Formats: sequence, structure tokens, C-alpha cells
Amino acid sequence: MVVETERLLLIPLTSEQLRLWICDLAALERTLSCTYRGMPLDTAFTEDGFSFTLGDLVQAQAERCVNAYPFGTYWWLVRKIDLTAVGTIDFKTAPNEAGQVEIGYGLSPAFEHRGYMTEAVRVLTEWTLKQPGAATVVSLVETDNRPSRSVMSRAGFRETCTEDGFCRYEFTRNL
Repeated sequence: MVVETERLLLIPLTSEQLRLWICDLAALERTLSCTYRGMPLDTAFTEDGFSFTLGDLVQAQAERCVNAYPFGTYWWLVRKIDLTAVGTIDFKTAPNEAGQVEIGYGLSPAFEHRGYMTEAVRVLTEWTLKQPGAATVVSLVETDNRPSRSVMSRAGFRETCTEDGFCRYEFTRNL
């Protein structure tokens, strides 16, 4: 399965592909016929006092992916023009009882300010809201992360509140 935008292919990785990403990136690039130039797996994050890497997150997704695909995985954002993976987008969970699903994303700094993430968020949000049980897509963005806040606004999300240094953005399906 692939979701397309004007300039991107959004490719949800299977649990095996997630494992390849961790253990053998070159093999995954051959499998997907593209080159990965997104964030390195050793990119560090801190949340709620815990430090972890993108590789840690990918490993956790690989374990969840089997039962929650395509919600429990990372999606590579691959430019059509040169088949370069420039970033990722993922779901934190499958839709909950209220129909909410949370997304997160990351883009290699070399590809920022070109509209790729806004394009990906818009199209994946449209795709998500067509899935059974999904009614609202949310994203929590650090208050001081102006670029991500701009992505959410340009993608049509509305800011609903600010809590603990984060802004909550929502896009709800019209019923």
C-alpha cells in the first residue's frame, strides 16, 4: 500500500521493513527502490524526563506493527522526483474508542521549508479519516516548535488548547 501526494509517496513500513531499517538500511533501500536521507536512527529525543533515539522508537514500532498495521508503523516520505526518503510520519496509536488517532512526524533538516511535511500531513489525514473507526486526527506539538506548529496550521488543523508546554492540534472529519 502507498498513499500518494503531488510530490511524495507515503510508504507504510511492515514490521520486517522496520527491522531492516534498524539492522540493514541498504537492504531496505533496495527493497523500496529508494535512498533514505531522513533523520538518522541515533537522533536523540527527550520526553517526560526520558531520553531515547529514533532507533528505539522504530524498534518499539516493529514490535507493535504486527497487530496494528498500518497504524502501528512509520511511513517513509519518499520524493517522487528522485526516490529519496526525506522524512517519516507515524501514528502513535490506532484510533481509540472516541475515534482519535495521534500523529507525529520528522523531516531531515536538509529538506525543511519546502512544504513536504504539510503535504504529507494533509494527505495522510485525509486517508486516516476514511479508515473505519477514525474521526479525529490529533498532534501534540511543543509550544516553542514554530515550524511544526506552522505545519499543523497549514494542514488545516485547529489548535484546541495548550498544556504542559505543548499545543494540541485537531482535524475532525465532517460528519
